[in-house]
Amino acid sequence: MRSRLLHNQHHLPQSKSRISRMSTTPNISTASSSPLSFHARPHLVICDWDETLTTKDTIQYLAQVPYINSPQLRPRFSHYTDIYMSHYEKYKSQFGASRTKNGNVNNNSLTTKMTIDDYVEFQRGMGPVEMSSITALESDEVFRGLTELQIRQHSAPSVKLRDGAVEFLNRCMDQGIEVVVLSVNWTSLLIDEVLRQNGFSTKSSISGMSEKSEVEVGKIKIVTNEFEFDSAGKTTGNWLPQPKIRTSQDKLDYVNKLKTEYQKERAGRASLGTSAGTIHNGNVGNVGEGNMDDTDDVNIMYIGDSLTDLLPVLNVAYPCAIKDTKLDKTLTELQFEHFSGTWFDFMRLV
Repeated sequence: MRSRLLHNQHHLPQSKSRISRMSTTPNISTASSSPLSFHARPHLVICDWDETLTTKDTIQYLAQVPYINSPQLRPRFSHYTDIYMSHYEKYKSQFGASRTKNGNVNNNSLTTKMTIDDYVEFQRGMGPVEMSSITALESDEVFRGLTELQIRQHSAPSVKLRDGAVEFLNRCMDQGIEVVVLSVNWTSLLIDEVLRQNGFSTKSSISGMSEKSEVEVGKIKIVTNEFEFDSAGKTTGNWLPQPKIRTSQDKLDYVNKLKTEYQKERAGRASLGTSAGTIHNGNVGNVGEGNMDDTDDVNIMYIGDSLTDLLPVLNVAYPCAIKDTKLDKTLTELQFEHFSGTWFDFMRLV
């Protein structure tokens, strides 16, 4: 269950990767008023959905669909919110106690200043918390018996995109920059419907995951969790086992998968003596060098707003955060340099 729907994550830690370089090689300005001059345009943009592209969390609109379809449905959705919060508070308490035991803090409160390692460790343990309410929802078959049309019609109309989001996506399409919406949402149907209503062609993960990247120039790919449908075209009450995008670690795993795919593609082209195509291999100067390893020259830009986006943001060449969001404030507190701005600001980077 998307944690932002349930509580405000003010003092949460998250997940880990190339920590040794992060605090020692800051590389990107945090001032949205002074846009960055990238020496190489990103060839791939990955962005979060809820409260990154949208103004509000949209799982709240999905959560009401079963109750619109069946007004007498019980228990009410607040029951599953309570399940999540119970598991979350228990995990947070245990994590705080562990930090105290290890001498990291003097009490078991997560309000004590966190390090990057703390944030990373916390997020790596969030899987069981996120699955607690999902398992309960599946067990009670809350989302059973819904059609695709019902999901689209009862959730998408309330969704509003942030100012500049449409313009940014259009700029990427015009420039031939590939875009992936990577979300811990519950279905691509809502995302697909909203994007289509705003004039975009999409390719959703509901069509299946292949070993090769399905990103297509001119289309926005959606990667998120998906409801399972039966042969009659109605939801079974379960989610498909794949894609599985529940946590920040899941997002990082997918970003790394894309890196590997593009690296293989580049190696294949190089062996044939052909151009690397959209994969930029040029010098990016000081931009992103602190975040780059052997696969980062694919020039990925990641844009997010919450701590669920922390891991992928820490592991791409061009880390971006919506200005004044939890992610932006956390990265600033951790002195991890990144680009902070609005979608109009991000347009100047592509």
